[in-house]
Amino acid sequence: MKYKIYELVKPSALRTTEPDGYHMKTTELITLKDINSWELKLEDEHNSHESAKAAIINSGVKDIDLVILPVVSVSWNGDIKE
Repeated sequence: MKYKIYELVKPSALRTTEPDGYHMKTTELITLKDINSWELKLEDEHNSHESAKAAIINSGVKDIDLVILPVVSVSWNGDIKE
């Protein structure tokens, strides 16, 4: 199975503010963005979760929100390829 690293992004267009009694409630939606592998010096696809985590630690990136997700391919017949 392949694991891919994405950056978590909070675009201002996906932020809403609405009144909630005497307070204002803010809702922020998060999107996934492909990482810039050249800028971060980080491969975006790995063979294991541990490999992806080690690559993030070894790259020295700071002050960024990342997520590691498994990538599953489903064929036309419904077979899952890892």
